Amino acid sequence: TRVPADDEELRFLLSSMEGILNRPVNSTDIQEVIQIYESYRLPADVIIMAMQFCAGQGHSDIRYIKKVCYHWYQRGINDHHKADEYLQQLAKRMSLEGQIKALFGANQRQLIPNEQECLDRWLDMGYDMDVFRLAYERTVKHTGKPAIAYANRILQNWKQKGYRTLQDIQTGEPERGSSNASKGRASYDLDSLDRFWDEVPDYPAKGGNEL
Repeated sequence: TRVPADDEELRFLLSSMEGILNRPVNSTDIQEVIQIYESYRLPADVIIMAMQFCAGQGHSDIRYIKKVCYHWYQRGINDHHKADEYLQQLAKRMSLEGQIKALFGANQRQLIPNEQECLDRWLDMGYDMDVFRLAYERTVKHTGKPAIAYANRILQNWKQKGYRTLQDIQTGEPERGSSNASKGRASYDLDSLDRFWDEVPDYPAKGGNEL
């Protein structure tokens, strides 16, 4: 593959590939990266950041990297500052996802599609980990197990009511039996949720645990 002699940025990008991907690169890899560079009009440093991110996630395949670069191109992530900001946000999201999965005992297995959809919605809600812990505690209290489907109903109701923080939830929807319980019933009906849960099948986890 011929590389323009006067394009030092592209030459630097291509010369960095093997070190980032930790493997030999071939002509197909080079052609794909040139296409990313020319078609998506992403600077070399942004493509390098995308490569580093992919490699860090265990993906050194150029087709995967190309998909990530296309996603960045569509989102307008086209300079170093935007890429750095996006990666920081992504790192926080991935960290929160890991904490939630560990809380619900699902960090050692693959989530089924419905569970992953719930988790993706939760991550978009903007809640801190304290809110997810409260949802978990109330779920276990009323079902006896860390049931994602049940917790999802609780979290969706909190979001629909406009609660943004743990304090909002504790004030607006105190647990039954608390000193504030007489102020009003929770916006979700726990009896109805219990009936709903009776109709939800158990999903076996690795090692015989259930979620």
